Amino acid sequence: MSIYHRYADVLPLGLPENFKKPNLEKHLIQPLEAGQVFPAIQVFYQDILQGRELLQSKQEVYTVTIQKPLVLAFYSAQWSLYGTKRYGQLQDLHNSTKVSGGSFLMVTGEDKDTFEAWHDARIQASFDMFQDRRFELSKQVGLFSSSDPLWGRVSGIDADTFAPAVYVIGTDHKIIYSFVDDNLTRELDNREVIAAVNGARKKAVA
Repeated sequence: MSIYHRYADVLPLGLPENFKKPNLEKHLIQPLEAGQVFPAIQVFYQDILQGRELLQSKQEVYTVTIQKPLVLAFYSAQWSLYGTKRYGQLQDLHNSTKVSGGSFLMVTGEDKDTFEAWHDARIQASFDMFQDRRFELSKQVGLFSSSDPLWGRVSGIDADTFAPAVYVIGTDHKIIYSFVDDNLTRELDNREVIAAVNGARKKAVA
């Protein structure tokens, strides 16, 4: 008697010829570009790391008003050495932006305690900074997608964070200049950013 049919109440199971593939839908990041409209920048009071000029309101939820060309920089301490270099460059960019008649705002991926721990010092920057909690703004801008993580493309990053980016935004919320480095391989040219700020300011007063 064959051992394969000892139990009459158990039918042999056949293997399917085709296995159903798992649903691996991937949403790639799609950063906004020059010419497109930048979404409203809403900041929760609890997420402000530092308020200097733009983030002075004590409202629970505050929408940033763009009254002059705005340089908006996305920065994360999770970028390690790349981030250290970029942070110093952004400090210089803030100074040049102020001289050129623009405003400057930094978006970080970390809360204040984490940010200061990564930099081993208290925040001493002279510009406005806030945390993009749950990556809400960076998702709208197309810099973050949970299915297309930065750590999946760049070695040395082991936490969720958005791609590096710098935008120059006009008072009409139109993007005048965009810089996105989704593989951490490009160099930001501060002169290009300031040229965009100057162009936007001259256009606004024309």
